Formats: sequence, structure tokens, C-alpha cells
Amino acid sequence: GVISFGAFLSFATNALDFPALFPGINLRLLTLAFNFKLPFTRELLLSLGICSVSKTSIVNHLATGPGAAVCIVTGGAAESLQAKPGTYQLTLKHRKGFAKVALQTGACLVPVFGFGENDVFDISKASSFVESVQKTIKRYLSFTVPLFHGTGITGLLPYQEPIFVVVGEPIKPRAPRDPKNITQEEIDDLHAAYMRALIDLYNRWKRSVSFNRVESLRVE
Repeated sequence: GVISFGAFLSFATNALDFPALFPGINLRLLTLAFNFKLPFTRELLLSLGICSVSKTSIVNHLATGPGAAVCIVTGGAAESLQAKPGTYQLTLKHRKGFAKVALQTGACLVPVFGFGENDVFDISKASSFVESVQKTIKRYLSFTVPLFHGTGITGLLPYQEPIFVVVGEPIKPRAPRDPKNITQEEIDDLHAAYMRALIDLYNRWKRSVSFNRVESLRVE
């Protein structure tokens, strides 16, 4: 989605009572390191326990002990530009860094899908000039802002549409490995297993909670 409300409310707050649903899990939602350089934003993120999505930050948190976990919005800026209502277009096929970190640390990969995330804002079609500006910003800052609008006087408030966050079964990699000994084949295999699990999760729940769906899931 444009702002990842589902991930924020589910994993950065207690709005959905995460500690009771998953006792013993010390979870941290991750965001771009750039966000910690913005005035006041850094303090807000830290107060919510949100951490940087850098590899060093991930490895350090996962090493804090049993139950340590992180939540990564793998699609990032590229996916937000495709966040049109009623659609689910994932940017995932070539995002494999998290699989390598899982092999390095021995952490499980848990597929999570947010239904309705793209329905809370409308996305306006950008002109070729605006599109080039968005891609340039994404290239240099790792984030971008799609042309979106919602409700309210300013149009910046989200529509009152439900978001359903569903969690799948964990995928357990082998024991922790030295990064130098991890092969590309191992990374590809674990990444493929995660993609299959995520697609299965989508197919299992789409008829129950995807009310505004206008097309099938696409993974790029």
C-alpha cells in the first residue's frame, strides 16, 4: 500500500493485541534508515520500537535472543507506485536479501499478507515527467511518494476500508550459516519457498476478506 497501514497497526502498535496473539515474540517493524534522519520522525519511530531495515540492524536484533523477530515490507517504494484499489501487485521476485539473512541467522521466514491495504487511497496516473521524477527520487533516496488522494478536506485521510492482515506458517531454514558459505542456489530455494507460501496464503484467504478485488494477484 501507499503507507503500509496494516503493517504499522499490526506490528508497531498493540492495536490488534500482538503480544497476546504471539506471546514471547519480540518483534520490530523496519523502515528506511533515511527516516531516522528526519527531525521528530526519528523520535517517533524509536518510541514505537521501529528500527532501520539495514542488514546490520536486522542481524543485530535477531541476535538479541529467542523470540527476536523483524517485519520487512519487502515491496517498498516500487510496490507503493502500483498500489491501486482492488489490485494486488507484489514486487518480490528479485528481492532476495531477506532470504540470505534468514540463512545467515537461522531465522524463520513467516509470510504475511495485508488484504485491503491498497483500498484506503486512490492512486492518480502520473504524467511521464512526474513518473521520471518519482523514479529518480526512488533511485537516490530508496523511497518515493505516489500521487494519491483519500478523503477529508485535504484528501490525505484514508478511506474507511477494512484491512485484514493474515499470517502464515513459518518456513524454517537450516542452522545459521557463515555468509561466505551460503550459495545462490540456497538463497533461491528459500526465496522460492517463501513466494509459494505467500501465494498459498493469498489464495486461502482471498474469497473471505478481499471484498474489492478486481484482478488476480500479480508478482513481479
